[in-house]
Amino acid sequence: MIEKVLMSGAVLLAAGVLFAGNGRKLDVNGDFGGAKSGAATAPGWVTDDDSPGAVRLLPDKKGRFIQEISAANSPKSVSGDFVPVTGNRVKVEVEYSGTGTGALSCFFYNSMKRLVVMKGDTRQLTLQAWRKGKFTFNLPESTAYIRLVMTAGGGAKALFRDLEAESFYEAPAPNEIPAPTAAAAKDPARVVRAPRADPKELVKPDPNGIRLLNRQRFLYREVADRTVYLAYIPAGQELTFYIGEDFAQNLTWNLYPVDPSLCRVQIAHTREGVPPLNSDQAMISLKSMTGKSYQIDFYCGTKRISVLVNSK
Repeated sequence: MIEKVLMSGAVLLAAGVLFAGNGRKLDVNGDFGGAKSGAATAPGWVTDDDSPGAVRLLPDKKGRFIQEISAANSPKSVSGDFVPVTGNRVKVEVEYSGTGTGALSCFFYNSMKRLVVMKGDTRQLTLQAWRKGKFTFNLPESTAYIRLVMTAGGGAKALFRDLEAESFYEAPAPNEIPAPTAAAAKDPARVVRAPRADPKELVKPDPNGIRLLNRQRFLYREVADRTVYLAYIPAGQELTFYIGEDFAQNLTWNLYPVDPSLCRVQIAHTREGVPPLNSDQAMISLKSMTGKSYQIDFYCGTKRISVLVNSK
């Protein structure tokens, strides 16, 4: 059974949230369509049968449906399938109505579809007339899949429709980039934080430098502590490359802050194969938004790479 959603807390949905424009839409069947006649839930959604209450689909406009959840004395939920995600944020928009209290939750899973953290991230809802809610969920490191859960609180009736979700990458603010800890400095194997380097430090282009090609792959051990790549990405086009990681050592590639008007960056942390022959890697996609030349910096453990982009 899907994890129970705790209905405690007083975080109510309020104002809308601003989101980055580099997201990828997630296939969550938010129109709740495609169900057989009389089905309680649509494909991609399942109810927790052990909780008392009722669940049904109601017809809506233009062939869409409304998911209705009626709870008895305890909360009742409808949960989504595993949905693969990239980036470090998930945006969810949904219209909701009803009586009593409800919730929308997001649970985070790794590439083996095991929970990254035991508790999901829950937004409490006050159910009244129809309103549109906008949420962002921060994805913990190693998140490869999410499951969305819609809940009606004890004695409540919750209705959900027009649910949309997308994942995206949002660069951290400068003060969110961690520095090495004192303990890590004593043990090189534990150094998994950003190297002490000024992210604004500019490097000079080397005509004989390493050319970064689309779909190119690098092993983690092949990347020097300080590496510079040269990339040609015309405005509006995208380049994707792969760099090795080590989830067991908490070695994952991260991005220094970058101006989204120059480049949209997405990082997906993936695992290929099965142990002991599995391979951890970061899939990094760069979409140039300008005809200018600029620099993008990444860090992983003690290593740092700079990508010098020429868009002209």
